[in-house]
Amino acid sequence: GFSQSQGVILNASVSQSNFMGSGKQVSFAINNSDLNQTYSFAFTNPFFTVDGISRGFNISYRKTDADEVDIARYSTDVFSTGVTYGIPVNEFDRVRFGLRYENTVLTSGIFASDEVNQFVLDNGDKFDTISANVSWSHDSRNKAIFPTRGDYQQLSLDLALPGGGLEFYKAQYKLESVRPLPWGMTVSVKGEIGYGDGYGDTNGLPLFENFFAGGARSVRGYEDFSLSPLDTNGDPLGGNLKTTGSLEVYIPIPSDKFKNSVRIGAFFDVGNAFGTNDKFALSELRSSVGVSGIWISPMGPMKLSIATPINDQATDEIQSFQFALGAF
Repeated sequence: GFSQSQGVILNASVSQSNFMGSGKQVSFAINNSDLNQTYSFAFTNPFFTVDGISRGFNISYRKTDADEVDIARYSTDVFSTGVTYGIPVNEFDRVRFGLRYENTVLTSGIFASDEVNQFVLDNGDKFDTISANVSWSHDSRNKAIFPTRGDYQQLSLDLALPGGGLEFYKAQYKLESVRPLPWGMTVSVKGEIGYGDGYGDTNGLPLFENFFAGGARSVRGYEDFSLSPLDTNGDPLGGNLKTTGSLEVYIPIPSDKFKNSVRIGAFFDVGNAFGTNDKFALSELRSSVGVSGIWISPMGPMKLSIATPINDQATDEIQSFQFALGAF
């Protein structure tokens, strides 16, 4: 894959949905980009019980270098392992819950900002956490790729349990609603909100758990991760609150050959991320308008957009043309 912010993204994965005829799912994946190096292994039993409850185990290692994509100057090495159960509620709804152990090593850069150095001073640079997570999802879309009708919602909560190296929580809600319009057009409304904070002995959300906005999959027309509070170096630090939204109208392709692999549209995006000390204000939300295109190519999804920011500020990083290969 390719992303303007992360450069060339090398992905390799091996998966088996019926491992040795057992019906179990096994997968191994490698992801390498300027931002992340990830190695993961997962084993899932989709029919752990006769009622359709699934159980999955996973183990992964992830190295993140935030400075490589012009975020705050730090890097993290994270080893994690966990177990997740999935419970089907009905045809459209599913609940998941699990436990995850993480060992995180934080390395601050030579010229790290005051915020990064203060976090290390207050909390240290090595953390062992056990997190409980629960989520609910609803998916009534008529198809996974280029849906024309239906809704998708996801509500999730992650809680780093007391007694660990860090104590915090994160809650996120995502929505996509798709409806048909006259003349074969489709309208899509998307929204996302995320909030997190520390509790107990942890003051605020850990900086490597912060939220960011901006980019080809967020508020288009602004560079990836650029919409957030800035640290003392002028780099995006992220915030504990993120809110984004999008209204997009897709125009039908007048070709039977490409109607299932190409989609073009016009959009309006809005959003931003806010820090603990920031007061949320509608006037601080950034927005843009533009046109977009997606092609499901043999190499994977190719997504491009041309956007014009509406209310950008002097400190914003503008990127009118954005291109990504390998993911929606």
